[in-house]
Order: sequence, then C-alpha cells, then structure tokens
Amino acid sequence: MELYQLRTFVAVAETESVTRAAERLYTTPPSVSAHIKALESELRVELFTRTPRGMRLTRHGELLRQKAEQALRAAEAVVAEAATLQTEIVGELSLGVNAAPGVLKLPQLVAAVQAHYPRLRLNLVASVSGRVSEQLRIGALDAGFIFGAAAGDGIVAEPLSEVELVVAAPSAWEPAIRTGRWDDIAALPWIASTVDCPFEAISDELFAQRGLTPTKIALVDDGATKVDLIRAGVGAALVEQDEAEAAAAQGGIVLWTPQPLYCPLAFVWPAHRRGEPALTALRTAVLRVWGISQ
Repeated sequence: MELYQLRTFVAVAETESVTRAAERLYTTPPSVSAHIKALESELRVELFTRTPRGMRLTRHGELLRQKAEQALRAAEAVVAEAATLQTEIVGELSLGVNAAPGVLKLPQLVAAVQAHYPRLRLNLVASVSGRVSEQLRIGALDAGFIFGAAAGDGIVAEPLSEVELVVAAPSAWEPAIRTGRWDDIAALPWIASTVDCPFEAISDELFAQRGLTPTKIALVDDGATKVDLIRAGVGAALVEQDEAEAAAAQGGIVLWTPQPLYCPLAFVWPAHRRGEPALTALRTAVLRVWGISQ
C-alpha cells in the first residue's frame, strides 16, 4: 500500500468524483481509477459504489476513510518534523494576510520563523480571503490566511481558530445601537465587505433572516479602513472582535454583540506543494504559534 493510493482514496471520497479527484491531484481519471482498484484489491474490500451521480463510499469505505486520513496526517507530521531537522531552510515565501497582525498572531509568527529559520524570509501580502485562495491557485502566493469555509480543490485549509464578530458603529449612534433591535441597525448607513470576504455573507444572512435590507453605502475589503470610516461617522459594520475592541478603546466607536457570531480562520497552502521544505517549515511555525499539535 502506497501513500499516493491513500491520497487518491481520500480525494475521491471528498469529491465523490473520479474526474474532480484527478483535477485536485493533478493527474488523470484513469490513474485515479487504477489507484482505487489497486487499493480495493489489496484491502479485499469494496471502497466505493459507482452510481450515475458519482462515487459513494460503502460502509467499509466510510470506516477506512478515517484510518486513511489518520495515516496521511501522520505522514505529513513526519515530513514536517524532518524539515525542522534540516540544518538550514533557505528561501522566501509570500504569505497572504487577510486581517490585522494581532488577529493572525503575525508578530509571534515572524519571530518564530526568524528564531528557527533565520534564512527564510516572509513577504507579507495584504489581501482578503477570496483573493488569497485564488492567488494560491495561480501561484501568486505561497500560503496565506483565510476566513470562512475550506478554500476548494487543490488547496489545503488547516483550521486555526474561530474569530468572533461584532457590530461596530460611531459613538454618536450609541442610542440606536443600544436598543438591540436589528431594524434600528438596518436603518443606519452600513459599510459592507466585498464578496471576497465571508463577513459579507454572514451580515447578509443576519439581515435576511429578519426580512431586513441594510443601506450599503460602501464596500470595503480592509478591516483597518472599516474602522477608520466607522470612527469618522460614515457607517456601521461587522468587524472582527479583537480589532473592534482595540479600536473602541481608543474612542469614537461603540460595539454591539447581538448574538454570538463566529467565523472560522484557517491557514491555507497549495496541496501540490506538500513536502516542500520552506513551506513545511512555515506551516510548522504557524501551527506552533497557534498551539496546534501536528
């Protein structure tokens, strides 16, 4: 049994398609089918049921998928540890940054990389979640951070945390904010996020659930710009909590938490670059900073 067979098995299980699995793995559908057939032959169990709508895991396949994922994670951990044992990691990586440095623990990350890999240089590129994913696919970035769901085929998304979101508004609007009524919030000028940021889908859903439509006066893809506009009295917005609280402490902004609102944060990188020493070293540093075991 080979690791590439397990990767193929997991890819088909996730995509429910030989063709989509082949695209993710940068190979051909016949190769994917051959890997699955060889694995089924060696394990002596049927892993999938072929249906007109795609590949469906059998009961045995469901059980073995968990073991396959565990084996792949263990193999990745070995590669990551081996990378850290190299005498020197040399190179430069472009890292897509979608939030304020404190939110992403960038000061700690840069310090960790400098301490463990002094000849590995990070190029921090300001972006937003949707663009980070696209830039990874076209090779414009080496890795990055995103808010929201998994980045899609060909991208590995490793969950780091969940960030809490709050509504932030100019201090002068505090009476409307303190009522705790969504219709009062919807009546205020609203600073929206661009479609590349999952905060936009979250805020749209919050208003839509109540039959409300906010008055969107601007689309902004940067948290710091949002905060500046809020403080200037331009509008209210959905903002990451830590960033919003830091801004509120400086004055001019009030916060409202209507209900617990969370958005996942993940570290992302191209699947086809798995095992590259510099990228593996960066991944190791990120997981260490976030206290996540490999």
